[in-house]
Amino acid sequence: MSSDDADIIIVGAGITGCALAAALGRQGRKVLVLERDMSEPDRIVGELLQPGGIEALEKIGIEDCIQGIDGQFTSGYQIFHKDSSVAVPYPKKSDGSSYRGIGFHYGRFVMNLRKTLMNTPNVTIVEATVNELLRDDSGEIIRGVAATRKPDASLLSYKAPLTLVCDGCFSKFRKSFVDHPIQITDHFLGLVLTNPGFPVPGRGHVILSDIAPMVIYPISHTEARILINYPGKNLPSSDVLKQYVLEKCVPRMPESLRPSLKAAVHNDRLRSMPNQFLPPSINRTKGLILVGDSNNMRHPLTGGGMTVCFHDAYLLSRFIAPNVVPDLYDYDNVISQTNKLHWKRKGYSFVINVLSIALYKLFAPKNRYMQALRNGCIEYFLRGGSCIEGPVRLLGGLDHSPSHLLFHFYAVCAYSIYQYIFVGGPSMLMPIRALESVLIFMQASLVIIPYILSEMSS
Repeated sequence: MSSDDADIIIVGAGITGCALAAALGRQGRKVLVLERDMSEPDRIVGELLQPGGIEALEKIGIEDCIQGIDGQFTSGYQIFHKDSSVAVPYPKKSDGSSYRGIGFHYGRFVMNLRKTLMNTPNVTIVEATVNELLRDDSGEIIRGVAATRKPDASLLSYKAPLTLVCDGCFSKFRKSFVDHPIQITDHFLGLVLTNPGFPVPGRGHVILSDIAPMVIYPISHTEARILINYPGKNLPSSDVLKQYVLEKCVPRMPESLRPSLKAAVHNDRLRSMPNQFLPPSINRTKGLILVGDSNNMRHPLTGGGMTVCFHDAYLLSRFIAPNVVPDLYDYDNVISQTNKLHWKRKGYSFVINVLSIALYKLFAPKNRYMQALRNGCIEYFLRGGSCIEGPVRLLGGLDHSPSHLLFHFYAVCAYSIYQYIFVGGPSMLMPIRALESVLIFMQASLVIIPYILSEMSS
């Protein structure tokens, strides 16, 4: 492909880049995808796709990418807290069947997406490392990229009217274009369990301990991914982390899962991933759009990242479709459309982003008021009915209503206060607990309001 032949350059053939290239290529756009390494990637996150993410794949027309990789469908979650085990099933569809999520090996899924691209008309994939973004003489417009192409390490430049940066959570190009700093909240430690003894097969398992939350979900018919929250921004040595898992986490697991976790510590490579939060930024640069984790990240505890990325890819392809933006050199029109996209995506991105950090704060409490909120959340789920179906529709990317998120969050807060006052101890201390309930409400508001403001102001 000559440097002037592409309508759109996409940097990165990961989750977002592949979905975007497939959608745009099918619209007739000439798409050039640049990926630094076309071998199978290996990551410890991005292995659980919520029902809302599957719906987005169907809208793009690439839902068959979840087939043939030994992926395991899930029917919801099972939450373990103290002596309680709470079922959180996905809701029913209008036809009576249930929504499903799916767990898989990240690398296998990405390779399926790349195979789809190779069979998509108008899409060309080049294995090359993008070194810089090229600007026009004014310095205000991105006109393409400079890259080192494999296998001969030749230096080439590619030009197009529009460049989409989809280089993921460790993007090297976002710094000059985003409005917010990245927040690193903590880390996830990742291991693969072999033949784990799931107490409830076919569901993701969430273990809420007094140490940290742990999430387990199947990724093949014999394997499961476990992600263990490790607090703090800095990690100790691998030996210290293994000791942490063996001494602190294993005893707090359901008994049937302990043998596979012990074996994984000794046999698998203990890996880590920083958990990052980045509110979205409005696109202001002509000729450039940051998409996916390059522009917006949330805590991975809820497994909503890929759902947001696939919805972003679907919506962006609609907003810059040839009938909407016939001329991609019409930069004012492109920026106008991407600004509309920014606010259109707020429904699902707001819900998934804010919910991810809210549940992380609730599930990893740092004081007794947060513990009261976590206990109240579990009791709220135990009520069943809409107290389960509402939150899981939000979690699964099926309900995009911010007002529904706020309703359930503060309903949990109110129920936590009720539990704290009337069930939390001797009756003679109820007046004191009633006064302390104000602190519970304040703690809940401090959890969610800053992230609401960051979403609405961006």
